[in-house]
This record gives sequence, structure tokens and C-alpha cells, in this order.
Amino acid sequence: MALKTFPIERQRKLEEKLVRRLVEGTAAWLTFKQATSARTLYSEHFLYPPLFEIGFGRGWKAVAQVPVTKATPTAGAPKTLDFVFFKNSKSSTAAVMIEVKFLRGTNTSQELAALYYDFKKLRDVSIKKIDNATLNTLECAPGKWQIIVAQRDVYEKILKSNSVRREDVASMLRRAREGTLTSAYKSVIETKLKKEFHWHVFAIGEDDWPK
Repeated sequence: MALKTFPIERQRKLEEKLVRRLVEGTAAWLTFKQATSARTLYSEHFLYPPLFEIGFGRGWKAVAQVPVTKATPTAGAPKTLDFVFFKNSKSSTAAVMIEVKFLRGTNTSQELAALYYDFKKLRDVSIKKIDNATLNTLECAPGKWQIIVAQRDVYEKILKSNSVRREDVASMLRRAREGTLTSAYKSVIETKLKKEFHWHVFAIGEDDWPK
């Protein structure tokens, strides 16, 4: 049975604390793994373990690769969400839907388009539109965030993209770097390595995504 609905302000405070910790912890973890000469950093799935661990340590449960329910059956692989973090107890109920994107800079136009696709997927989904019985019982409006990970040289390359199709996404990323978005967190950890190898981790909330 679903628990009582909690004020949206309380849900948002819980959500923002989680997202901030995910951003800070992920940047620190990537820097740590870089120091160990890890060669497998360049994948969204490589980030799943630290994200799980950070969320769990902050008192959240998490489900990864959550299927999105299709309105009508279609061919092809089903859409999934990278993560849904959630709390459902007597003291708090909240959920956060998150997509993770690791930018490589190999095809900037394609990566900008992929980010826009993530925004659209998250916008279109609700708790009742995912295929998970436990999550379906939550009585809350989920927060929706995009986590973006890149090394500095890749991030700068994408910011300079001349993509006409998704200039709106590139503009959003520029504003994220400048700190002028209304719902965004960022963490950049500087080391003795060349600046182009410094990790940049951003989380950008739904209110700042291009329409």
C-alpha cells in the first residue's frame, strides 16, 4: 500500500541533496580511478557502481535500467531509464529519475542530439509509466535530472560545436559552465595533470532543459 504523500518542497530538498552528492562524489571517484591508471572510465555503465554506492550511503534505494512502459507495442528494444532513486518510508517519500551521459567528443552533433533525446525521454515518463511494481506504488512527483560527465578538453570541444540542429543544447551546456542555470550542480576537480584531463561533472534539472 502506498504511503502518504509528502509536501513537494520536502521532496525537492531531499532530491537536491542527493543530486549534489552524486555530482561531487562522481567527480571525486573519477579522479581517484584516474590516479590508479584505470583504462575503462569511458562508459556510462562504469559509473553505475559509484552512483549506487553514493545513493545507498545517503539513505536512498535505486533501480537501474528501468523499462519505460510503451503506450503501444513497437519493434525494437524498449526504452529504459538509467536510474530511479527512491525513498518510501513513514518519514519521507521521494523519487529521482536520472539519465547519465558520458561525452567523448568523437561526434559532437550526435552527442548533443543524444542529450536532447534523453531530455525528451525523461519529460515523457512518469512513475506510472515505468515497468516496476515497487516504483509504481510511489505517491510523489519524481525529480528529473541529467548527469553529464566529460574531461575538460571534450567539454570545451562540445561547447564550440557549430551544430545548427542542437545549438539549444550546446547553449545550455555553456550556461552550465558559467553557472547561470537555475537548477544545476557542477563539480570540477583540479589535479597536477594537464587541465584538459580534469573531470567535469554536471547535473542539470528539468527546468533548464531546452524545449
